[in-house]
Amino acid sequence: GMLTTSGLLCFGSVDGLVSFHPEDIVPDPHAPPVHITEIQLDGRPLTVGGGDGPGMDQAAHLTTDLDVDWRTKVIGFTYAALNFVAPSEGRYRYRLEGFQDDWSAWSSSITTSFTNLDPGTYVFHVQGTNSDGVFDPEGTHLTLRVAPPPWRTGWAYAGYVLLAIGAGAFGVRARVRAATREWRSAAQLAEARAQERDAFRSRSAADFHDEAGGRLTRISLHLASARRKVPPGSEVDSHLERAEQAQRELSAGMRDLIWSMDPGRDGLRDTLDRLAAFAETLFAASRTSFRVDAGDPALDEVVLGMNERRNVTLLFKEALNNCAKHAGASECVLKASLEDGALLIGLFDDGAGFDPGKEEGDGHGLRNMRHRAAKAGGRLVVRAPVGHGTQVLLHMPVVRRGDKA
Repeated sequence: GMLTTSGLLCFGSVDGLVSFHPEDIVPDPHAPPVHITEIQLDGRPLTVGGGDGPGMDQAAHLTTDLDVDWRTKVIGFTYAALNFVAPSEGRYRYRLEGFQDDWSAWSSSITTSFTNLDPGTYVFHVQGTNSDGVFDPEGTHLTLRVAPPPWRTGWAYAGYVLLAIGAGAFGVRARVRAATREWRSAAQLAEARAQERDAFRSRSAADFHDEAGGRLTRISLHLASARRKVPPGSEVDSHLERAEQAQRELSAGMRDLIWSMDPGRDGLRDTLDRLAAFAETLFAASRTSFRVDAGDPALDEVVLGMNERRNVTLLFKEALNNCAKHAGASECVLKASLEDGALLIGLFDDGAGFDPGKEEGDGHGLRNMRHRAAKAGGRLVVRAPVGHGTQVLLHMPVVRRGDKA
């Protein structure tokens, strides 16, 4: 070849002399379209209709989306750019969106494959150049959906959730049944123990009544017989009279003890009735009227244990005796009510009242009553302003019949 002074490049050919200006030659500006020409599953090409192998509805270059079974291990693609000028000089690159998001390096290879894709949706993109490296940025693409195995489908997960819920419900139900059986066993054992305890108390009360009651009766008879044999008013008669009084007090105390041991007398009403009977006898020969104010129906369900009954009874007998001996009251009222979740039992009179400090220092009555209140699990409040009557108030926790062990 030869380059002329005008810049014309000349060289010979079989057809004669060829000449041209190099600057007149420009790259091919036409980007070739790219098509997927074949799709392979596990090395077997997909064909329209399937035949003896896997199939698809239309040719590969017309397919825009493809569903793949979960058992497929390898998915391959063959592609080509429609470039008829030096097609062997074309280059290709690809990417699989969702798996390999970056473009591969440019290569002359027209095939690629992907192995063991996880279930999900992917988009395969491929671009191709002409012999001058010009390419269409759009290229071509195919949406690929790899199905999950049966145990990873939505229905399977729904089944797992239902199975877990069922197993959890079964476990909870089993635990509830076990807890219920345990609770019933504990309740039955507690009930059996309570019944045995009540039976023991009943037997003990009956035995004590028979044994001690008989002996006290004989003592009373002996004392009465002895008094008939001594001169009235003598020193011996005076001693015998005091012995008879002690015997009567002992008998009354024994009856209170036996009554408190009786499991059939555990209601608050039983204690109020016993105190009312004592008060009516106590005030029978005085000008003091007595009444009980306990009309709340909820009190019918309140129970007192043996210890509480005994100490409450002795406490208010002490208070009633003090009223009869010292108050000079025209009215005495025994009240019971439920206030702020507590049981309140009170004795009110309109008598002379007293100085609590002096009374406690002389007879230890208030100290003894407070001791009884503490043993009953309560708190005692005494208000007795001189000339304005006396209030004896006992605050106790409430125990209802359904709560009794």
